[in-house]
Amino acid sequence: MLVLGWLALFLYGIECTKQEPQSHLGIRCGLHEHGCRDNLRCIPKGWLCDGEADCFDGSDEAANICDHAILNCSSHEFLCQSREKCIAASWHCDNTPDCADHSDEQHCGLSPAECNASHGKYLCGNSQCIDLQLVCDRVAQCGDSSDEGQRCGQGCINKQCSHNCQSLPTGFVCTCPKGYVIQEDGRTCGDIDECRTLPVSPCSQLCYNTPGTYHCACVKGYQSYGQECRAVDPDASLLYVSQGSLHTVTLDANSSHGVVARQSRLHHIRNIV
Repeated sequence: MLVLGWLALFLYGIECTKQEPQSHLGIRCGLHEHGCRDNLRCIPKGWLCDGEADCFDGSDEAANICDHAILNCSSHEFLCQSREKCIAASWHCDNTPDCADHSDEQHCGLSPAECNASHGKYLCGNSQCIDLQLVCDRVAQCGDSSDEGQRCGQGCINKQCSHNCQSLPTGFVCTCPKGYVIQEDGRTCGDIDECRTLPVSPCSQLCYNTPGTYHCACVKGYQSYGQECRAVDPDASLLYVSQGSLHTVTLDANSSHGVVARQSRLHHIRNIV
């Protein structure tokens, strides 16, 4: 009986060792489990690359694993930009973040008409809007994988764009650097005249257009500070019209005095203005 008792304790110790595996012995995980790199734990595969470290060593969120953990979502699902999760398409742009990276609530202000190359965006087949630079990068960003395809990389071979060429699953699109806009031919970039086309001039005084940008300058007596101009002469003054009279006020004081008192003398000034 004593021998049997010791044998039972020995077998029980072996069983306990199997239940609490050591890192040097390794562990065997189930079909639907992922083994942590330190061999201390098995986690469900659904926990892999979910934005939360479940392994003691954090290996379930390692870049070399998650960069290749690409999900294939159905046409009724939305693929999070981090590619770790598929959510219901109806959850996209519902003002409630469901993706760990909140990508399901990004670019929601853009309408399908605004989700185009001129805005640096690409409209997926499932109406998802992604950055144009993410298209044809060999990683599916659209939930329906419509941003990838066999024609990616083929359209830009002939170099038909004057500046930048972006591959698309359907061919290519020409894009322009900042300060330029695509022309009617869809392939040539033309300079934007910021001094004339913007609703408000970017410069406080003088504006000169240059290729891809613009340059601000000031009239005599003023010094340039970026887009603004400041008076160099401390005695600079401002002219203004009030109740038919022309007045001047110093810019460094509150004193003012009349220059032309009679309204009749301002008639020719108003005609010039």
